[in-house]
Formats: sequence, C-alpha cells, structure tokens
Amino acid sequence: MAFWNKLYTTAIEDLQAEFGSSSGQGGHDRLASSTPVGKGLHWGREKSCEERGSRARIPWEDKVKTAKPIVLQAVQWTRKIRPALTVALAGIVVLSLAATAIAETGTFRMIRVWQHDYTTFEFADQTITGGALEGTSTVLESSGGPFVAGEHGRVTCMVYAKQDEAGLELEAPCVTTNAAGERLFSLAQRTLGGIGAGQGGEGRWQLLGGSGKFADVTGSCSYETEYLEDNWLVSMMECEWERP
Repeated sequence: MAFWNKLYTTAIEDLQAEFGSSSGQGGHDRLASSTPVGKGLHWGREKSCEERGSRARIPWEDKVKTAKPIVLQAVQWTRKIRPALTVALAGIVVLSLAATAIAETGTFRMIRVWQHDYTTFEFADQTITGGALEGTSTVLESSGGPFVAGEHGRVTCMVYAKQDEAGLELEAPCVTTNAAGERLFSLAQRTLGGIGAGQGGEGRWQLLGGSGKFADVTGSCSYETEYLEDNWLVSMMECEWERP
C-alpha cells in the first residue's frame, strides 16, 4: 500500500507543480479526508488560466478532483500488470536456466585393438565379408563425464562389408563393456580403403547410448583403422558426446 500511496502523492505533486499553488489550504481538507495520502499535504487554493480569450479562475480543488480518477485508474492498471510482469520475468529466468542445462557435453580420444575372424566370398561382382571383431578399448584423453581417461573396456563387433569397383560399404555394430559391467553401444561405418592386411581407412562411429553411466549418451567419432598381419587391426578415435 505504501508504494501506491507514494505513486498517488507523486502524481498530485506533479499536477501542483504544473498548475501552480499558493500556501493556503483550499480543497486540502476535503481531499485529505477522502484519500489515504492526503494527510500532511498542502494544496494551493486556485490559479488563473486563460480560456477562449478571457481569464477564468479554476479552483485548485476542481483540478485535483479531475485528476484524481485519472491517477487512480493508472494505479489500478499498474496493479493489474505487475503479476503478469512478475510471471513473465520468472519464466525468462527459468528458460535461461533450462537452456544452460539442456545437455552435458564432452570430448575424448580412444584406441581400440582387436582381432578379426572374417569370412569372405565373391557374390555378383562383389566381395562380401562378414565376421566378428574381438578386442579392447582404452580412453587416452577425456574432458570428463562418463569417459574416464585410462579406463579400459572389452569390445565385440559384428562386421558386414561389401566391396566392388565402386568402393567399400562397411558397417559394424559394437558393444563395449567396462570393468563395472556398463555397456556402450556404437555403430561404425566406412566407405574408404579396404579390409585386408596393409589396408584400412577413415570412417565415422556413432555413439548410441548404453547402460549405467553410458545411458542416454549419444555422439559421433571420426576414426582411422589400420589392418595388420595375423588378423590384427588398430583403430584410433576422436569423439564428441552429449547427454540430456
């Protein structure tokens, strides 16, 4: 209530300054008895003004009587919009906080070393290859989150590839399991290079969530694979991940 009283007082004082006042009481007593802020205020009694070429004397109390409903209407309007403004500002704050907490993100580098057990045959001018990959993974560097530098895991993949004069199409779904039994699902895809000893190439690896700390983790990696003798291969990966 003190805020509205002050607002009303300020508006009346502005009117007094605009039209002028004298030191007498005028309509002060009547206004003081009907308003919560009238007590202690001193209104001027009257001031002359020019209207249609003649000078007319308009009592100060009439000016206040005219201004009072306008001021009170402004006060009521301000009272109505304050809750809406408060809600709007609160919504902005909540949305800003939510925006900063939409997703947890990070990066890591990983090496995977494994052996393959492939079967290869010719089919309609294509070379078809399929089989298992078994090996280990080690996180070399990490910005944090579920991928901890130095953590090892066991990796199992199932590879399917076809190669012809147009190139290579390789896809391999994989699961990586750490010492705690938490699993990370991923999918490797490659269209460059080959799959024989001395070959290899660059590809993309998708992170597709998992269990435990890997739940809801998604992302992608660029990787490069090198095939070695005796069915060994090594893949180096650089990854970006996120989690809602």
